[in-house]
Amino acid sequence: MRLFHRALASTLFLIAPGSVRSQAPDNPPAQQQKPPDPSAKPESSLPKAKKIWTNDNLSSLPGQVSQVGAPGSSAGHRSNSASSFSNGATFLTPADGQIVHPGEIVHFDLSITSGRSTGPVALVSPLGFSNEIRESAPYSFSFKIPRDEREVGGGNRLIGVHLVNAFGKVPGKNEPGLGAIEVDVEESEMPAKLSATGNMMSQYGPPGLRIFGAGSQQWLAIIGTFPNGDVLDVVNSTHLKLASENPKVVSVGEEGMLTSLGPGTASITATYTVGAQTMQISIPASVTISNSGLVPTPLSLDFGDQPAGTASSPLQVALTNHSLGAITIYKFEIRASVHESDDCTSAPIPPGGTCTISITFIPIRPGPSRGIIYIPNSRSGQLSFPISGNGI
Repeated sequence: MRLFHRALASTLFLIAPGSVRSQAPDNPPAQQQKPPDPSAKPESSLPKAKKIWTNDNLSSLPGQVSQVGAPGSSAGHRSNSASSFSNGATFLTPADGQIVHPGEIVHFDLSITSGRSTGPVALVSPLGFSNEIRESAPYSFSFKIPRDEREVGGGNRLIGVHLVNAFGKVPGKNEPGLGAIEVDVEESEMPAKLSATGNMMSQYGPPGLRIFGAGSQQWLAIIGTFPNGDVLDVVNSTHLKLASENPKVVSVGEEGMLTSLGPGTASITATYTVGAQTMQISIPASVTISNSGLVPTPLSLDFGDQPAGTASSPLQVALTNHSLGAITIYKFEIRASVHESDDCTSAPIPPGGTCTISITFIPIRPGPSRGIIYIPNSRSGQLSFPISGNGI
């Protein structure tokens, strides 16, 4: 039993608040910066230069949440998802994917198949851990959902879908996972106001996102101010849908990840929907691409649909030196589901010279896949080349 408690304590330490967060995107870039934690200070004290648009002038009355998820939401209600599993433990209550609220005490009841656990059982989640450790049936637990985003482990946002794990000793296995379900943490009312923050917000001139170069990535936070006084990032809410009206300029990925793909302007729309009630803000974005130095043609690649686990036909990218001096290209850093071959690193590229990259897309699972190929070079330090596709 002491060994179990040590393992449990180690697990709690690994997911305790302040531990390193696992990244959601398939292939996160080497340097990503997330927006400031909105719970660390009230919204009124957020830097004004980063707050670009609010819905102060929208007429939208707060009301009680009456349905699970929002039609067309970015996440939706994920019952029976791949994250939930049973290895001897069955969650009787709550239902997988059930909505719970910040500050609520949730009761969990489990049934464990005879012989599948030989010791104490506890519940562990980025949201915290159960108040009880049960050594035998009935396996009933109480679990308080945090109100403060800083109490969520691994740097995760409070609002959104979280996994709750039943941990116990499984005979014949080293891992203590008996089963897991998801709970969806959502506020019980519509927000009174929405606003947006990010690391590339315009400091001067017209409000909006100002992005320089293709392949630039940043996290966008959508801050909801609720009638009960809560101020939380709702970008992972199943009630929220993020969309780009011009995805050839800026694409929207998981957890509010924005990627610049080409020059032009776009509007990023955040729509929060509960039943018949809707609240929306639009964030203008502009992308500027330099024609000097090392320039790729095209600026990005979209492979479209590709069966998961299979290789696409290769696509070509030309890198041209538009500077007055030779450019040395170093070993690529690949953060995408691709294979590549090239003739770019064998010798410096002279002024006006070109090298070629051949890229093959191999999605590892069904669903959208986005990534970056980083091209270190002696001119700009690093060039980012965005890759996208869809596993089917």
